[in-house]
Amino acid sequence: MAYMVTVIGLIFLVALFWGGWPLVARSAGEGNPFYSLVLIGVALIPVALMASFQSSKEMILATSLQTFERLAFAGLMMGLGLVSFNTVVSNRQIEISALVPVINVSMMMVTVIGGIWFFNESLTPAKIIGLICFGVGIILVRPV
Repeated sequence: MAYMVTVIGLIFLVALFWGGWPLVARSAGEGNPFYSLVLIGVALIPVALMASFQSSKEMILATSLQTFERLAFAGLMMGLGLVSFNTVVSNRQIEISALVPVINVSMMMVTVIGGIWFFNESLTPAKIIGLICFGVGIILVRPV
């Protein structure tokens, strides 16, 4: 039970910070790759602080060549996504209240389908209904 409370608390923090940072970033003005560089550079601060609390054994276990290659590729994807996201979100011609939810729901669809495809997770009726609801949500909220 305590574990679930922690997970729910962390989900709340993710929603608050990841849902809020595009609002703050847009308030900074027009975006460009330099803005993405600032975001990623400053984002390293809390990541580095949290990593400093890990034991050196945990860090060594996470540095096999295959793990490093996959993390490096994921980091490349994250960087490309950040530059793309920041460029789109900074466009004041599109309402952020429509744009970010469509992006987030699209990401969730990729994750659900990817989990099923790459990790052989089950395709349940609930997931199918969820994907349909995601699609309907995109249609209803999309920037017009």
